[in-house]
Amino acid sequence: MIIEIYRNELINCELDDSIPVLEHRWLKEPTDAQFKNELIAIAKLYRDLKITYKKLAWLADTELLGELSVD
Repeated sequence: MIIEIYRNELINCELDDSIPVLEHRWLKEPTDAQFKNELIAIAKLYRDLKITYKKLAWLADTELLGELSVD
């Protein structure tokens, strides 16, 4: 079953517990700070879900991510 974890103007994050996979889809290009904050939040979420789902994978759809600066 696909469970929506959270959604905002930048990203949609879902858990498919049948596989299991944590997936996130960028909805528009973030600023550098937004990218960093969202990625850290998802990494923490992945770490926490990994306790329950031992074989949890992490998948990102970066088609709408855009370009990031070197910073």
